[in-house]
Amino acid sequence: MAVAILLSVGILWGLRAVAGMLGTDIFDNFPLFPVTVIGGFVVQWVATRFGVAHHIDKRAVSGLSAVALDALVVSAIGTMSLATLGANVPALVTLSVVGVGWSVVSLTWLGGRFHRRNWFEHAIADFGQSQGNVATGFVLADMVDPERRTNTANDYGYKQLLYEPFLGGGLLTALSVPLIGRFGLVAFTLVSVIVTMAVGWCGTRNARAQRLTPSPRHMGRSRP
Repeated sequence: MAVAILLSVGILWGLRAVAGMLGTDIFDNFPLFPVTVIGGFVVQWVATRFGVAHHIDKRAVSGLSAVALDALVVSAIGTMSLATLGANVPALVTLSVVGVGWSVVSLTWLGGRFHRRNWFEHAIADFGQSQGNVATGFVLADMVDPERRTNTANDYGYKQLLYEPFLGGGLLTALSVPLIGRFGLVAFTLVSVIVTMAVGWCGTRNARAQRLTPSPRHMGRSRP
């Protein structure tokens, strides 16, 4: 874990150095967390590549991750400004209701249209992430598939390699406030809606194409 974090720090410093040479400070306030997903993947890949992955105790890593997550949550709550929360109760309630409503709609309506097989297991993991963080998604995935009969947990984990650097507290998340300040909330919202609709269309179209593709186990069968 220490190697993964140090590697991630090196990647982030490298990005900041390259961005500085290009005359931009886009990565100066970029958080470390999304980059650690890449660092962890590199460490795991190297360990597997050289045949030493069995020396990594997954139970210990899981326990340390849980402790770190608890510390993160406690620190975040401890540094919150109650005065700011109290002054923005209507906005917070509105955002919470809309956010939960959208997540429920995505789970019940889009989930079955995005995933070809085991749609609920995959969709509930994404629902958990939308309600809290990546760990919440893993918890719900383990609850609906405790014996790992589906590939939900693996697919959900690999998805983070592409998702986290951009949306999970990553590039787009960090740039959202500066972009809203530069172009306005209305323009940012319209672009977000258009991108969401485009991604939804691509997801449903891809799932529909996969359903029309014969399963590999049936391709070799001959008709009687």
